[in-house]
Amino acid sequence: WQEEAQKMASYLKDELGVKTKEPQLAVGCHALVIVNWVPQFYDVPQRSDKQIIVDEEHLAGASAMVQNLLLLLTDQGMGSYWGSGGVLRNAEMFDYLNIPRNERLLGAIHIEYNQGQDESKERKAGKLRNERSLDWIREISL
Repeated sequence: WQEEAQKMASYLKDELGVKTKEPQLAVGCHALVIVNWVPQFYDVPQRSDKQIIVDEEHLAGASAMVQNLLLLLTDQGMGSYWGSGGVLRNAEMFDYLNIPRNERLLGAIHIEYNQGQDESKERKAGKLRNERSLDWIREISL
């Protein structure tokens, strides 16, 4: 929630000396959802093809859940930003957030409750949105 996100931002800035955008994003959101996934075979040396597929399925499932969350937030008129998490991946932050070390950070979802209530607020498009080709989703037919 907003209060906890602001405390985390203070910890990032004051205790860890972070100068990247993560503290600013945390301060500016109403809620922050940290999304993790648990690879089953991540630390296995020489993973088999089957083990790789199992881990990819776990990652894909967690990613699909995030997409569903983003669609729900949009439907409810809330703003959102899916960030990679950046410095939230550090061991210090896993400890601060009580995230077990066997989990992997998928991303940080920054949520704004009152999108649409303040139409004067400028929204910035993602910096890569205009860089990708028009066919970034491709239809495959057999």
